[in-house]
Amino acid sequence: MINVRYHIFSLIAVFAALAIGLTIGTTVVRGPLVDNLRQNLDRVEARNETVRAENEALRESLQAAHVLDDGGGALLAGRAQGTLVLTVEERDADGDSVNGIREAFADGGALLLGRVIVDSEDAEVGEQLAMALSMVRGIINSANASVPVNVADSLRDVLLGVLAEGSIELRNLREETITVPSNLRVVVIGDRNNGFAEWGTLVGGLINGLSTDIISPLPIVAEIDDLDLTQDDELDPSVVAVIREDEMLRVAASTVDNASHFVGWAATVLGAENSLSRVAVHLGVHKGSEGLLPANR
Repeated sequence: MINVRYHIFSLIAVFAALAIGLTIGTTVVRGPLVDNLRQNLDRVEARNETVRAENEALRESLQAAHVLDDGGGALLAGRAQGTLVLTVEERDADGDSVNGIREAFADGGALLLGRVIVDSEDAEVGEQLAMALSMVRGIINSANASVPVNVADSLRDVLLGVLAEGSIELRNLREETITVPSNLRVVVIGDRNNGFAEWGTLVGGLINGLSTDIISPLPIVAEIDDLDLTQDDELDPSVVAVIREDEMLRVAASTVDNASHFVGWAATVLGAENSLSRVAVHLGVHKGSEGLLPANR
């Protein structure tokens, strides 16, 4: 016959087994479980930081858009007056963005000299291009009433004479004779979404070559890029990021990292104006930027 004592010992054995199982289970599982929860929490916090940064960038873009919408024409009017603008472009860069930048300079009063479409990714070609542009600048700066300069002819003769055949293509040259000196602003345009970083070595060579000209305005590099702050610069390289992280390049060229829309286009014009004083500015939404537009706009 089963008595009460038997039931008591059975219950004690069951509870003891449960206690031992819980103790062993929590000891084995607790470490990995806690680590996994901590990793998930870290990922959520990192994502929240990114979302907050994106929201702030969008807020700044909206504010800048209101500024441009309310008085965009007035903001750019005269900011590039009396200057010649030559764009050095990655082939197949987004056409709408390239045209947007060029039109923004025209709105600012600049004369669009032409477009140099680059096929090479070689740093040496960048240095040769810099040498050729320095020679063109010298020709433009020597213009006067008695010795007028046909800019398109000069550009063709010098660039095609210095650079290897097939490395560049000239488009939309302005067939015009000038009789007064003029600043030549070099605007480099590339598309991060289209492999812009692949010819970053050429851009570096171009900047280094132009840096020897201590009189002319600094070049400005405008990178066409979607507003995605989660992009990894190692997996998805950015030429602008490389320039900003390099101590020598950072002071030798201005940069814009969001040239995919009109706020970035306006920033390119205003940043180029700052470059007249040979002070580099870095504009946009990504790491190393000083704001969407120059502080002294």
